Amino acid sequence: SLFTKIESEHYGNPSSIHGLGIDALSYLNKARELILKSFGLTKGYKVVFTSGATEANNLAILGYCLKHINRGKHIITSNVEHPSVLECFKYLETIGFDVTYLKVNRNGVVDPKDLEKAMSNETIFVSLMSTNNEIGSMNNIDELSCIVHRYPKAIFHSDTTQSIGKDKLNYSLLDMFVLSGHKVYGLKGSGCLVIKEN
Repeated sequence: SLFTKIESEHYGNPSSIHGLGIDALSYLNKARELILKSFGLTKGYKVVFTSGATEANNLAILGYCLKHINRGKHIITSNVEHPSVLECFKYLETIGFDVTYLKVNRNGVVDPKDLEKAMSNETIFVSLMSTNNEIGSMNNIDELSCIVHRYPKAIFHSDTTQSIGKDKLNYSLLDMFVLSGHKVYGLKGSGCLVIKEN
């Protein structure tokens, strides 16, 4: 298989400047290009490889909010997110962030009107999952994204782990999203965070 070939023949450190390292880096770059192409994305995005969707969610939420703490301290999520998202928001709350936890409606989705009411000029980060990992409910990502992007300080992150390969999403509407390798027949213990570079 391709995995076996890469592990046995292209095992160099991609950060090194020797031949094996340059060879390994070319495979990493090809993988990044293939991932972006599969989501219909081209220039203006980058792929950060992680150990899975949990690390990717942690990196997105904590990394962005801590870096931009002076931009505003209001952040929004829902009360049915995966623990890899909720635990980040709970932590940020302990260090001074103002967190709004949106409730879902009887269909298990966030009502766009509730998001609109929660948004403010101090909102810097919104994280709402595309498909719920327990009940399968699907948020209207297109509409939610449009609401978030009306506010210039705010960016939209989505835990898309359960949607990849199953649901049609317009990934260009997301500022950050994640995937887990084992959900798409990839290597266990692999994942990535896709980031819009603006």
